[in-house]
Amino acid sequence: MPNCKLIAKSLSEWFATPQGGYVLAREQAYFDRTVSGIFGYNALQLGLPEHDFLYGNRMPLRISGGNQTGKAVRAQYGMTDPSVAGTPASDLLAQSAGSAIAGNSGMVGSAGRMTDCFANKVSDVRLICTELPFDSDSLDLVLIPHVLEFSEHPHEVLREVARVLRPEGNLLISGFNPRSLWGVHRVLVGREGYPWQGNFISLPRIKDWLALLGFEVAGGRFAAYAPPFHTTKWLERFAFIESAGDRWWAVSGGVYFLHAVKRVHGMRLIKPKWNEGLVSKLLPVSPKLNNKITHHSEMDK
Repeated sequence: MPNCKLIAKSLSEWFATPQGGYVLAREQAYFDRTVSGIFGYNALQLGLPEHDFLYGNRMPLRISGGNQTGKAVRAQYGMTDPSVAGTPASDLLAQSAGSAIAGNSGMVGSAGRMTDCFANKVSDVRLICTELPFDSDSLDLVLIPHVLEFSEHPHEVLREVARVLRPEGNLLISGFNPRSLWGVHRVLVGREGYPWQGNFISLPRIKDWLALLGFEVAGGRFAAYAPPFHTTKWLERFAFIESAGDRWWAVSGGVYFLHAVKRVHGMRLIKPKWNEGLVSKLLPVSPKLNNKITHHSEMDK
């Protein structure tokens, strides 16, 4: 593995180091455990497409896209087979919806990964995080690993995610915790290279943004309590701190995970409480007047 002391030019390159691999192993474990219990038809992983964080999910259509402008999007299908590359992602969702039930037995392997016979079903679209090529209310799950801290407009990214998610849709977020040993390392050592050049966003601020967009926090946790050592030997020596940190200083993990659900509150009509006695007196008024008019007209004849 490359030396983590060398400046990583991308987050993917940093994940290949012992330091990044320590974080990646905990992220993969959390996402595998969480996405396995989320159901629906359409799932999107926005960011780090080279790592399959949707591995444990069984939705018919799972899309992985890079978090950079113009990055290719890889879509894994059930029984659908787009004829040309460059098909709009909104059309892909429509194609998948028609075959979600019929192709259920053949599209998912025993572990939730697409079987090899469908692994080559790929289509490329153009992607911008703040302008996702999906219809409103079209996705059941969106996963954004370390997208917000490396985005120039993280709130706009969340707003766009809220647009494409269906009501009761699920959002999974991972980010670096500035209030941890990893955050202290970023301040003292410097912000050169990945992931230190990112804008670490605190968990309370993320929660405030989600609340403004109508999300409700359903769960989450912290991980990576060991100091950000560069070598595997020192990271293994501090392996005991993982369980101790989760118990004694839970909010000080180097990485946090957040599970939020999009809530759309319905409208309930409140009917006025009528005075039944008054209503019974008012209702017969029109019939009585009509009867009197009819009676007088007959007497005139």
